[in-house]
Amino acid sequence: MKKDDLLKRVTINPNICYGKPTIRGLRYSVETIIELLNSGMSNDEILEDYEDLEREDIMASLLYAFPLGRECEITAKKSASTLRQAQSWARTVLHYPFT
Repeated sequence: MKKDDLLKRVTINPNICYGKPTIRGLRYSVETIIELLNSGMSNDEILEDYEDLEREDIMASLLYAFPLGRECEITAKKSASTLRQAQSWARTVLHYPFT
């Protein structure tokens, strides 16, 4: 799936989750998905626990969060590791450049 197609899964509606970016208009914010990943949950564990999410939703959350992550200071070692892994995945799979 192309980067633009993944990003179309991220929606912003002021009536859902106080206007936070969510996945496909569901009440799952991008922030929540990133927090689940940061907590150590695998993609498969998230998909098992949240049956209405799809693997592409997780990828879309990561892709959406990358530019935001560049603006924030990452202080937790685990967060930095998760971001590096996600950026590596995006470089390889989506050919998304990071500077």
